[in-house]
Amino acid sequence: MKTKLLGKSPAELTALAADCGLKPFVGRQLAEWLYVKRVTGWDAMTNISKLSKARLQENCELGTSAPIASVTSRDGTSKYLFAVNEKESVEAVVIPDGCTAIASRAFAGMDLLEAVIPASVVSIAPDAFENCPSTLWLVVEENSYADSWADGRFRHRTIGGKLLD
Repeated sequence: MKTKLLGKSPAELTALAADCGLKPFVGRQLAEWLYVKRVTGWDAMTNISKLSKARLQENCELGTSAPIASVTSRDGTSKYLFAVNEKESVEAVVIPDGCTAIASRAFAGMDLLEAVIPASVVSIAPDAFENCPSTLWLVVEENSYADSWADGRFRHRTIGGKLLD
């Protein structure tokens, strides 16, 4: 079974690149392509050499796929369900621009893979993501309220800024 890259931290991607005999910067390039540019195919990764991509593809897959279900609420929040395998799935949430608060237990207990939080959010209840998996990634705007709130709570990465562990 091939290793899925999506969901790995930038540090994990750098280590994986080294394990494949590649320079550490290839791991940082992978993180940029997966988490900032959000590509869904190897061919889009134009600054990674064909040889490097071939080495990675021997043991890895991107792990990207289309959702098997989605729903959008009245406030514009979108929830997506992705199949991991035949028996397991994970959820992702995209909170719309203009949303200013995430309420108590809003996503508590969900099997979230990723939550995208816009810069307009200025309040997040301490238990908003209670009992979510430790593998949850929060995608936030650099220097936003959500960026500082997530620090020390969840793995997170910034949009348009430096990728964080």
